Order: sequence, then C-alpha cells, then structure tokens
Amino acid sequence: MQIKITTLVDNQPAPEDDSLIHEHGLAMVIQTAHESILFDTGYSDALLKNARRLGIDVGQIRKVIISHGHLDHAGGVKYLIDSNPCFTLMAHPGIFAKKIIRSNGTSRTFGISEDLPVLKKKNIRLDLQKEAVVISENIMTTGHIPMETDFEEIENRFF
Repeated sequence: MQIKITTLVDNQPAPEDDSLIHEHGLAMVIQTAHESILFDTGYSDALLKNARRLGIDVGQIRKVIISHGHLDHAGGVKYLIDSNPCFTLMAHPGIFAKKIIRSNGTSRTFGISEDLPVLKKKNIRLDLQKEAVVISENIMTTGHIPMETDFEEIENRFF
C-alpha cells in the first residue's frame, strides 16, 4: 500500500515553494489509494490556502485526526468546516477541555473548547477515543500516551 504525506502547515517556510504560508503549527494530508486523511489543522486557514495551492481538495477529506487540543494543531478546524462539512473528527476525549495560558500577567484561552458548539451545530461526527484506533489500512493512532518521564514538565504558565 502506497501512502503519500504532504505537509500543509509547518513552522518553517517550504524551501521549494515560498508562496506557501507557514505558521506556528502543523497540518498534514495523508493520502492512500482510497482516501485522504488530515492530521492536525494548524492554527488558521493557512491549511486551506496551502491545500488549494498544492492542488489538494479538502472537500474529499473524510477523517480529521487531531493530535492534541492546542490551537497550533487544532485551530484550523473551524476554517475547515466551511469547506468540508462532511468529516469525522478523531481525537482524545479531552481535546475540548478548556486550556489557558498565562503570559505577561494576563491569561488567555489557547485550546479549541469554544469550537465544540460549532462542530455540533454543523453535525460534524466526533470519534473521541483514549485507546489506539485503526484509521485505515496500515494507519493507526497510538492512543493516549501518559506523561510519565521525569524530564517532561508542564510549565506553570499553563493551566
């Protein structure tokens, strides 16, 4: 089985095409002979603009996998809905938990908790799992990976 992975959004500019938008975040399309899967959505609508530039039809995507609920990986979901209202969002059940970051004496939301009502209103199917999930032939998630190492710490600015 052949799999093609195309990066739509990344932190770094694409050296081969400076017309592509780069931003803090990640979005990749995984294409097989039978389907296209979106892994993360980046922060903004850059995924839509870059997909268009690369000739990728986001309207054909039926599965969107979100690695975690930070805006730089899931913020583009709200932009994708208008171009494709027919996908299943696959993620950890905690993806919509409110996430707040404290910086320079102020606090702000940096997760996608506000997007849940929009997803429900648009009838986006949610497949929220803690366990490993088979996405497609030869493509699966790891499931929840607990933070158990002594070198991983959550900074006190996140809560």
